[in-house]
Amino acid sequence: MRWRYVAWLPSGVDDAYLAATVPLLRGAGVTLRAHSSRDVPAIVAMCTDERMRRFVPLPSPYAEPQAIAFLDSVAAGWRDDSILAWAIDVDGQFAGSVNLKLVAPGTREIGFSLHPAYRGQGLMTQAVRTVLDYAYDGLGLGTVLWRAAVGNWASRRVAWANGFTVDGTWPASHPVGEGDVAGTWLGHRHATDPGEPRLPWYEPAVLEGDGIRLRPWRESDAPVQTDDAETVRFMGQPMPGPGSFDDFLTSQRERMAGGDAIFWCIADVDDRPLGGIRLLNLARRDRLGGARVAYWLHPSARGRGVLGKALELLIPHAFGDLGLQRLEAGADQDNAASLRVLRRVGFRQIGTEKDALTYGGTRVSSAVQFELSASDDRAAQRVSPRVAPVLETARLRLRPWRIDDAPRPGQERDEISERFMPANAQPGPALPWDQWFARRRRFTDSGEIVCWCIADAGTDEPLGDILLFGFDENVKGNAELGYWLHTNARGHGYVDEAVEEVVRWAFAEGGFTRLHAGTDSDNIASQNVLRRAGFVQWGNDRQNWTRMDGTASDGTFFELLASDDRQAQRAVPPPTLRTERVLLRPTSARDAQRAREAADDAQTRFWFNRTGPLPDVQEYRERMASRSLIDRARWGIWWAICAPGEDLLQGAIGIQNIENDEAEIGYWMHPDARGKGLMSAALGEITRWAFAEGGFRHLAVQIAEGNEASIRVARAAGYQPVGAWHRRELLGDGSTVDLLAFDRAADS
Repeated sequence: MRWRYVAWLPSGVDDAYLAATVPLLRGAGVTLRAHSSRDVPAIVAMCTDERMRRFVPLPSPYAEPQAIAFLDSVAAGWRDDSILAWAIDVDGQFAGSVNLKLVAPGTREIGFSLHPAYRGQGLMTQAVRTVLDYAYDGLGLGTVLWRAAVGNWASRRVAWANGFTVDGTWPASHPVGEGDVAGTWLGHRHATDPGEPRLPWYEPAVLEGDGIRLRPWRESDAPVQTDDAETVRFMGQPMPGPGSFDDFLTSQRERMAGGDAIFWCIADVDDRPLGGIRLLNLARRDRLGGARVAYWLHPSARGRGVLGKALELLIPHAFGDLGLQRLEAGADQDNAASLRVLRRVGFRQIGTEKDALTYGGTRVSSAVQFELSASDDRAAQRVSPRVAPVLETARLRLRPWRIDDAPRPGQERDEISERFMPANAQPGPALPWDQWFARRRRFTDSGEIVCWCIADAGTDEPLGDILLFGFDENVKGNAELGYWLHTNARGHGYVDEAVEEVVRWAFAEGGFTRLHAGTDSDNIASQNVLRRAGFVQWGNDRQNWTRMDGTASDGTFFELLASDDRQAQRAVPPPTLRTERVLLRPTSARDAQRAREAADDAQTRFWFNRTGPLPDVQEYRERMASRSLIDRARWGIWWAICAPGEDLLQGAIGIQNIENDEAEIGYWMHPDARGKGLMSAALGEITRWAFAEGGFRHLAVQIAEGNEASIRVARAAGYQPVGAWHRRELLGDGSTVDLLAFDRAADS
């Protein structure tokens, strides 16, 4: 563009100065010139217009003196370079003003106002574009800023059309009207930015069908209904009411103007509002072509299929007219109505965000996430319930839950449930029976679970719960196994029996090829159930297991394939070994106190270099329980050492660090059991079993130099010294000694 300077006939001092100073700018169908005293009547008319005064703070009254003062300020602005202002000229008539206010070197703020007679013609958009061209090319500016009162949609549309980015809003910062204050929209455009809109300015299309209409919201739609308990529970914030409806409309228009959302009012055949539906996140650069669907209904509109009809109208419009490729949606896991409607229209569940939702800073729930692609076969994605068949074992009947299965006296949750079960896995104070039962029924209806009540085969009384869930459509045949028992049903092997039957059904009749399960890493009883059933541990994660009491812990994960050799994979306890001198049995949780006492003994602390505080009894209980089963890859094979004919723990001995047919022996004694020959007898019997029945070829014992009692035990069992690691063993007093090595081979 070429810039021309034209001298206008002066009507006074300021006119002469402005005419000689202000560059004439010509754009597409628009001319910008110097202001003149002959513009005064038109300036007065513009500045007394109600719409103008609504958004721009102006003197009151506004007449010729105020207009002249304005022209004086225009001249002053050109003199000191603080504000550069042009008059918009249409056929020689004043049509408005555009100015550039100095903010910082290389940065100015644009302002503009239009005479009411020239609105709706696109004139201001072209005038601003012409001034911006001059600002960047003629003045060499790097950035132009823009601001307007919130609600001044005409100004915002001009800024949008010229490529401005809206950066945000300053609340209560813009004087408007007669003493009122509004927020201020703030925006910018750099010289390197395109001069065209970056994103669409959305206006909702009217969609009609099946007795409802989706149309733009109107000011007359202000509701008279109040929020009900369901709205408060699942939305976490009030729906628009009579006192907040203006802000509700403004917020919607802001997001549509920003190209980020489209909002519809759901109306009935008589055009009465029933609720709202919207497409969100349209402007996400990492997900272009996608949007998030959200919706709500007035209480009086629920239960009539309104949302399903609204979605049936919206989905083809989104994929067709709007050209979107993917829709996503989410709902509280307890919001059964919302979950059902999404599945009915063909959305596919893609996951659950555990404890992702908070309401009022207190109630926590999980969010179920869905997606729908333009290429999806929606009809094929409509989900049918998974009906659990009745399964029977020698002592149990696995059947669907019934409403009359509420927990009986004595079946209340206890400390173990609170500690190890995920939130809401069992009915309880936070989730009463009726709500828990409703959730299970919803999940069954949605095809998300196959669920059984574990019942007594004779009385049909409920004992616990077992289910398959977490089906992954991308990995066919996979499911997660979960279970729990009422407190009065534990200790009878019911879970082992139920797991056996469900695994059989899953692989033989259910069409599953892989089952997996996760437990709290401290829940040894549950892990042992899985190991006995042939599941194999495949991993752990840290602080990713949320207990029912809300605390976080580590998780331990297991899997079982239909093709696995379950018998070979089943974890079994070590055999009980008896001699005249010693009894060796599997360890147990009941050994915890004695094990901790032994660990806290001064001699034990010295030789094992235990200087800090010991774990509590509960951790020892879990440790002793876990070692009740053989796990060659982790802790090996451990026994509790007892006196003949007794059950009291006197010490422990184990075969550990197993590599093929080689291993190391470890042992310790309770202080009150020392000197009775129990450890020598135990090591002798374990060595015999390892070579004769355990399949081992070579065993080793490592002992700190100076531990003469332990050395005598090893020698008595036939272990011979084979070497030492110099200064390798750190003792409890901080000193280091040699670590002596003893070994014995099967043929020695």
